[in-house]
Amino acid sequence: MRARFVGLFWRVFLGNAAILVLATLTLALTPATVSYPVEVREVAVLVIGLLLMSVANLWFLRSALGPLARLQAAVESLETPARDRAVPVVRDDEVGRVTAAFNDMLTRLETERRRATGAALSAQERERNRVSRDLHDGVGQTLTVLLLQLAGLREAAPPGLAPEIDAAREQARQALDAVRQVSRELRPGPLRELGLGPALRGLSEEITDASGVGVTVHLPPGVDLDDLQDAVQLGIYRIVQESLTNVVRHAEASRADVDVGVDEDQVVVVVADDGHGGRAEPGTGLLGMSERARILGGRLSVNSRAGEGTTVTVTVPLGTDHATGENPS
Repeated sequence: MRARFVGLFWRVFLGNAAILVLATLTLALTPATVSYPVEVREVAVLVIGLLLMSVANLWFLRSALGPLARLQAAVESLETPARDRAVPVVRDDEVGRVTAAFNDMLTRLETERRRATGAALSAQERERNRVSRDLHDGVGQTLTVLLLQLAGLREAAPPGLAPEIDAAREQARQALDAVRQVSRELRPGPLRELGLGPALRGLSEEITDASGVGVTVHLPPGVDLDDLQDAVQLGIYRIVQESLTNVVRHAEASRADVDVGVDEDQVVVVVADDGHGGRAEPGTGLLGMSERARILGGRLSVNSRAGEGTTVTVTVPLGTDHATGENPS
């Protein structure tokens, strides 16, 4: 390890030695002298010489150690590994090699993090699908049979029991509706069957009917969103779903707008509400949305000011190769 940094050591040593040699030669080869007691003009010469040596030394050290300072700043500001945090390699020496190793580490960490997050999201989707099927095929079917049995019991029961049986049937029907709603939320069937656009419109209608918050979806005219990769469609759907869920739970909003835009390079989705804004620290929902965007090579930003509502913007590049293994089925 010591041998790897000998070049930097000698560079600093020789640079400072050169400054001292220059100062010595100046005293030896010029008329400049220092008497005792020191005269005013000699003090001025010494001060000027000291300032010049200090400036020269400062310039040299900044040139030699500047890349280390940039590397230190990058490490201290590193919250999550990302390629856009790479530090420029300005020269081929010890500092340059350390900087290149740091950049390689960022690339490896970002790749591994995306792979791990993608695997976790894929496992989450599989588990959601399994729970959705169990709810639909198990609990849902059981409640359906219960409704049929109560209907038969209603026909055969004495008139005095009719109100109680009707109340039980209504509770069973509400439970069945709740199970079906949860099953749809866990497994976005319209996304698989109809595509992203109709799935978003269906999601907005469900949220409006359930919460009273008016949700409007604006899709890009003349653009087929089905051309997007399955992972991108599912990621956008889940991000919009979580954003609208946050609007209903926390924003106290009366309406929300979902704008989907597509250009040559990227998909931009904006979810804006007219709620109170000024949200607190991000929770697991917001972190999950950010991870979904990042795993697709995109980014997510949130603008929330008190009294001005909240705007969530997600940008995903087209043709992304950051596949997560997820699919809407």
